[in-house]
Amino acid sequence: MMSAGIAAAAPRMLLKVKLVSRAELMLILGSWAVFGVIVTGQTWALAAQLGQPQSLLQVMPVAFSGAAVWAALTIFVFAVSRRFPLDRKPRRRAVLAHLIAGPSVAAAEVMLGYAIGILSGWIDPSAQPFMVNFFWRGFPFNLVVYWLLAGVAHGFTFYRRYRQRDAEAARLAARLARAELDLLRSQLHPHFLFNTLTAISALMHRDVKAADRMVARLSELLRAALDHDSEQEVSLQEELAFLGAYLEIERARLGDRLAVELDVQPNVLDARVPHMILQPLVENAIQHGVAPRVAPGTVTIRARGRRGMLDIEVRDDGPGAPPGKSLLGGVGLANTRARLEQMYGADYSFEPGNAPGGGFRVALAIPFRAIGDAAGDDQPEDDT
Repeated sequence: MMSAGIAAAAPRMLLKVKLVSRAELMLILGSWAVFGVIVTGQTWALAAQLGQPQSLLQVMPVAFSGAAVWAALTIFVFAVSRRFPLDRKPRRRAVLAHLIAGPSVAAAEVMLGYAIGILSGWIDPSAQPFMVNFFWRGFPFNLVVYWLLAGVAHGFTFYRRYRQRDAEAARLAARLARAELDLLRSQLHPHFLFNTLTAISALMHRDVKAADRMVARLSELLRAALDHDSEQEVSLQEELAFLGAYLEIERARLGDRLAVELDVQPNVLDARVPHMILQPLVENAIQHGVAPRVAPGTVTIRARGRRGMLDIEVRDDGPGAPPGKSLLGGVGLANTRARLEQMYGADYSFEPGNAPGGGFRVALAIPFRAIGDAAGDDQPEDDT
């Protein structure tokens, strides 16, 4: 009972002292167990051919004892290879350690196998001298096995390092992408704040009450922005609510000259969108399509779902972009495209340009993922 308890606790002890990893231990034990089965079968068949048949219960303990010896020695080889890897400096120390460990393991296996043979009655020490019949026959072969095992152990080490470097590179890339997204979004805050404060300053000279309302709305808007400061994505409904507060500021400044049309499918309101993705697009439409004109102007915001994607369009009915002018010259549009690229890679589209029939439009498409559904299975069907 005591020996069975020790055998059951041995794998946990090996893992605890970090001689081998869990995967390495499973490979070692499994491989030598298969070896024990093969040797059992071969020995049983050979004994039958020689006219000395034996039962499997007689053959199995000897075969599995030899396999157990090699399993223990393999764990030692893995531990030595981990402690003294041949690809690390100082190499002289590692080579010396393996030159000592190799012959030691080879000799230990021969001696332990000889002792097991004597105890089991398979070997007659008086008829089979140790040095002649066993040591010089087993030692060279065992030395080759040692270096094969050391090679396998080094292969595990190289693979583990590769996985660690790969995981670290992925974590570093994620941190870098997050930092770039935070930088891009942080640039939008002062850009938006500067434009809004400029509008309030101009309004103060002709309508103090309206300017006061704009300051209050600006306070609410900044509070809402800070509430989602740690989030890269919000629902489209939350984004539209944030945009509504911004549009109140613009209406206080432009009055009846600004009209806004919302054309949003109800089934896309819970779609994930980048926080503050609409505000710079609408600001660009108002600044270039509505504000310079004396006549009233309209900004239209559309959102549609198609299988797997969310389509958003912001359009104005202004004069459009002059020929030859860069369509991404401003901070708002340039940062919006950069954020989309960081968040979605190649799985997005962003198309600014003059709209058919006049005005300027920005059309973008991003993967449809509902809030609370990370897998993105809750996707709207085409409305066509």
